[in-house]
Amino acid sequence: MMIMYHTKAQPKKLIEIYSHRGYAGFYPENTLLGYQESINLGVHTLDIDVAITKDKVIVASHDRFLNKDFTRDKNKNWLENNDLLIHELNYEDLQFYDVGSTNPESVYYSKFPNQKPAENIIIPSLEKIIELVKDHEKNNKKTHKIQIEIKTEPTDSQEYVESFVDAIVKVLKNTSF
Repeated sequence: MMIMYHTKAQPKKLIEIYSHRGYAGFYPENTLLGYQESINLGVHTLDIDVAITKDKVIVASHDRFLNKDFTRDKNKNWLENNDLLIHELNYEDLQFYDVGSTNPESVYYSKFPNQKPAENIIIPSLEKIIELVKDHEKNNKKTHKIQIEIKTEPTDSQEYVESFVDAIVKVLKNTSF
């Protein structure tokens, strides 16, 4: 979690509580489960790291690759390395990977000892996260903000970055968020 302090320019809400990567300390990071639990906890803002798939779907991921520390393949085997790049996979391909638990032999596991494992958790699209937020707002009369962190590298082409941003804007417009 991250707490952000605002100046007197916004007197109604001096402190804003962020959910960093969707409550990663206790739930699988950047997943619908983690974001739902963050909302249930009462956070104001969801921090969402995003990557883009080959077919231009914006997905929640801190990394540009499928992280071997918490990704299993369709046979439930841990990935052996970090060579599966999200921008080289279609969104449909991502549905075969489970990101709901942490490899107990990884360093990541030791950093998040209280994270609750879950089965059959997929990498969600930004659109699905927004739907989750909007459903909660509709049912609870409470609004939330999202903070989107775009995962790019200095070596990425301008065309790649622009198409990434265009895809995010398209999602935001299509979901009226």
